[in-house]
Amino acid sequence: MDDKYHFQKQWEEYRRRRNRQYIAAVICGIIPNLIFFSLLKSGVESNRATVVLVFASIVSVIVILAVIFHFHKWICPNCEKRFFVRSYWIRFPEWLSNCTNCNLPKYANSTFEKN
Repeated sequence: MDDKYHFQKQWEEYRRRRNRQYIAAVICGIIPNLIFFSLLKSGVESNRATVVLVFASIVSVIVILAVIFHFHKWICPNCEKRFFVRSYWIRFPEWLSNCTNCNLPKYANSTFEKN
């Protein structure tokens, strides 16, 4: 890439982290239920299947929280502070259009930048 796109790799990492959290939410929402219903269909007692469902749901929540935490820790390519927050947590950071610290526009200096 030329000098115009010097933040390209950082924005690609941002998109990977963002997409990972969406994929994790969908997969972790579906997998425990698939396991539960497959256990019921295979003849496992409903009490045991429910225990497996609860365990799978807890693991899913932990995975989702870990992926979201990883996304929220993404560093701004310009100021090298966390892009989304000055404090710790914010809802829906993917909707923010600028860094909360240095006001760098989302996708600035990358091929993803809106013209």
